[in-house]
Amino acid sequence: MSKNFLFVLMLGSLAAIGCGSSPESATGTSDVDPAKAQMSASTAELKQKLQEIAVTGAGGSSTMGVKETIEQIVRPTNAKLAGDLSKDLAVLSRSSDTIEIKTLAARMASKL
Repeated sequence: MSKNFLFVLMLGSLAAIGCGSSPESATGTSDVDPAKAQMSASTAELKQKLQEIAVTGAGGSSTMGVKETIEQIVRPTNAKLAGDLSKDLAVLSRSSDTIEIKTLAARMASKL
């Protein structure tokens, strides 16, 4: 019986050690601000989307969501950049010239 007790005690100890919290969760703080991380990820996604448009030259529906991302992610932190991107997007959205679309999308991506 004492062997079983020791075995259960040892398993319980190992389980408790494995279930410990990380220092980050213990203090409740993190070096990364979740809002900044989300903004950075969204900006990176916007840049990637613009780079894809710059490669394909496809306008129209491929620009869906770009305006919203500019307004929600870029404008709060950099209104001038958001204004520049919005102007370029307006021209890009009206264009049917593949070369112009590629040029504008590449220029927009390079600003991010």
